[in-house]
Amino acid sequence: MIDRRVHKPSQAEGPILRTPSVKRQRLSEKLYLPLVDHALPDALIVHDHFGRLIEVNNRACIGFGYSRATLLTLRIIDLEQEPDLATAQAEWSRLKPDIPAVRLGQYRRADGSTFPVEIHFTCHETGGNRFYIRVIRDISERKRTRDAQLRSELLFRKILRYATTGIAITDWAGKFEQCNPAYCRLVGYTEDELKSIDFAVLIHPDDLDANLHDIEDLKSGKVPDFIIENRYVRKDGRVVWAQKFVSALPDETGKPARLLALVNDITERKHVEMALAEREAQYRAVIETAADGFWMLDEKGRILATNEAYARKSGYTQEELLGMSISRLEAEESPEEVARHVSRVRQYGSDLFETWHRTKTGERWPVEVNTSYWPRAGRLFAFLRDITERRLAAQALQESEARFRATFEQAAVGIAHVAPDGHWLRFNRKLCDIVGYTHEELVTKRFQDISHPDEVDVHVSLMKRMLAGEMTTMSVEKRYIRKDGSTIWVNLTVTLTRTADGAPDYFISVTEDISERKCTEAALHALYAEMEQLNHFQIANQTAAAFAHELNQPLNALASYSEAALRLLRAGNPRPDRLSHAIESSAQQAQRAGRVVREFLSFMNQQEIPTEPMNLNEIVRKVLARVEADGFNTSSFHVDLDPSLAPVRGNRLQVEKVLINLIENSIEAMHQAGIGKRAIAITVRTAADEAMAQVTVTDSGPGIDKETLHRIFDPFFSTKPKGLGMGLAISRAIIESHGGQLWVDSQPGAGASFHFTLPFAE
Repeated sequence: MIDRRVHKPSQAEGPILRTPSVKRQRLSEKLYLPLVDHALPDALIVHDHFGRLIEVNNRACIGFGYSRATLLTLRIIDLEQEPDLATAQAEWSRLKPDIPAVRLGQYRRADGSTFPVEIHFTCHETGGNRFYIRVIRDISERKRTRDAQLRSELLFRKILRYATTGIAITDWAGKFEQCNPAYCRLVGYTEDELKSIDFAVLIHPDDLDANLHDIEDLKSGKVPDFIIENRYVRKDGRVVWAQKFVSALPDETGKPARLLALVNDITERKHVEMALAEREAQYRAVIETAADGFWMLDEKGRILATNEAYARKSGYTQEELLGMSISRLEAEESPEEVARHVSRVRQYGSDLFETWHRTKTGERWPVEVNTSYWPRAGRLFAFLRDITERRLAAQALQESEARFRATFEQAAVGIAHVAPDGHWLRFNRKLCDIVGYTHEELVTKRFQDISHPDEVDVHVSLMKRMLAGEMTTMSVEKRYIRKDGSTIWVNLTVTLTRTADGAPDYFISVTEDISERKCTEAALHALYAEMEQLNHFQIANQTAAAFAHELNQPLNALASYSEAALRLLRAGNPRPDRLSHAIESSAQQAQRAGRVVREFLSFMNQQEIPTEPMNLNEIVRKVLARVEADGFNTSSFHVDLDPSLAPVRGNRLQVEKVLINLIENSIEAMHQAGIGKRAIAITVRTAADEAMAQVTVTDSGPGIDKETLHRIFDPFFSTKPKGLGMGLAISRAIIESHGGQLWVDSQPGAGASFHFTLPFAE
């Protein structure tokens, strides 16, 4: 507190002016009349060099809390926290007259409180005395404002530094002036790097136009701010999504001068949104492309959404269906029943039922409805499947089962289901007739009980193999013992069925009574045995005839050469060369006859037939010479041989016999048909597989009809009046024993072509 007692100055403080009151008034008026006591908004204090207050204005009294009289009794150092008077006087002395100085300080009020001030200090000299005028401005509010501004700026800097939201300030051209660490982290640049680039470098090219458009609207005053989501291209090239709030910052005049951007990284959210959007698009695509109909309903059963499948089936457009009550589409249920369905779905969460719907034209169609409830949104979802085909299939299945039951019961064969242990599960009436048991009797037995004792073990073994998966079906001929003790033969076919998990379920057996067929087979077997004996006799006859034919030729030649040699000897051997030729030829024919006899003996003893490499072209020429020598010279032969043909391997005698047989058959066929000009073509070529040589004999006869062509190689089948039907059968057997094939091609009226192949010799 200020000491309010009257101050008595010391010697150092100087003498007290004892100016009379009149003089003081004149001086005051001279110095301070220009001042308006109440017009000046700041406090005014005039003091002398000793710090004594000479004059104050009304604002000073109010500001310091003193009356004028009291205030004039004080010194300036009583109001201002100054150093001692000497120090203050030294400072005052440095002031130049009429040159103002400005400084800041602290003053005290009458109540002891202090307040900041701005002092405009002026020195004046009058009559050798110095007076000091102080204009004191209370800057408490300004200081508070400045402190608040400093605090605000400090807070802004802290926010700018520690905020997780990116903050950037740019000019209208997009040049960065300031940005915080969060913004730098978002874009991957340092603040210094950002200040050297334009913001457009950071924006994804596809999003730049939208940014520039919004900035123009902000600059023109159309909008006070805007929010946009766009992509940023980081320094490392990675693209991130951000949500950006942009507003204009005014300058000192209040006009927009800068742009403030608050940016949040929403990359993860965008990825989630895009994933959700993609999934929603997939769901929509599934619903739109689904074969089943779809509804989304409100809780009153009105359609909020549907798909093309239902619209197409119902005959309505999707627009017509929206808002429609589903009771209009129901064909058999009343609105009350539909409401009960909806209530049941809401109560239990789902429902599955079948109903009938009505199309726009009034046609009814069966529907399977699978509904579910989403309580969070108060929506019902329904998938509607057209079950017309399923109804038809079920009806067809019922009819099929009825037909199967009728077929099962009325079948001409015994049909049964048999358990894996052999018990009869179910069977038809025919099986009872076959085995002679009633239904009640047979159901108590196993299949082993009525099987012939000699066959039980074999068939049980087969069933075990089927149960083990080694075989799925078996077909056997077996014997059953009927109830009356008689034995019957049956053809039994058994198939094993399995359950869905692959376990054995039951056997399906089909039993056919073949007792009569077995008797017939026995009779036929005896007949076949007799025929086999006859066949052997005929083959022996044919073989003997072939042997006689082959042996007769060399013997006749031998006799001829011997007679010629004998005539030459009796004539005194006038031609030794001819005698020598006749004797040599006789020896060759004798050797040939011996070879025929040895091959015949080998054939009769079932030994392996000797083979050798042969020139097929030479065999063809030799056979044609023999055929013509045997009196078949009434036909013309066209021979087409292959000079480059490799040797084949075979038995010369047997191959010649086959070729002779084919040629003679062709000649006889043309003779029987009365064909005057008989032509036969013989061709020798390499077969298509290039591993065989092929010989083809083609005649110009009437050809072979289909029935004869089908049986022509059967034993005992012949078109000749006196033929045995063994020639072609034996010929085919000979060729096949050589590793080749014999076949025929023919068209009625176009002749016949016989082909046979022989392997090449290695």
